[in-house]
Amino acid sequence: MPQRNVVSSNALINGFLLNGDVDSAVGFFRTMPDRDSTSLSGLISGLVSNGYGQRGMVEEPRCLFDGIMSDGNGGQGRFRRKVVSWNSMLMCYVKAGDVVSARELFDRMMERDVCSWNTMIWLC
Repeated sequence: MPQRNVVSSNALINGFLLNGDVDSAVGFFRTMPDRDSTSLSGLISGLVSNGYGQRGMVEEPRCLFDGIMSDGNGGQGRFRRKVVSWNSMLMCYVKAGDVVSARELFDRMMERDVCSWNTMIWLC
């Protein structure tokens, strides 16, 4: 690819995840020079789609979710989490059946949308 940017990188991550190649997706994400909230949301959603929530494997998505914000700036890293990023992590907890963590995350959300509320209602 002659010129890489965040859009082409996100497309590559999506391709890895659609083919079930989670290790390559996570590895590539970690080496991306530029990433945004779409990168994070797409990766977490892809991990959930590849069974991470259902198998109770929430550590990897949670590390990505937490780490991307804590670039030594007290949660003010290269970008701010958007409601889509929060919803992706929330769905991961819901699929894992971790009601307590889902509620804690929901309570910490600065912004909630219909998806956030529907996810919590579905959990009950």
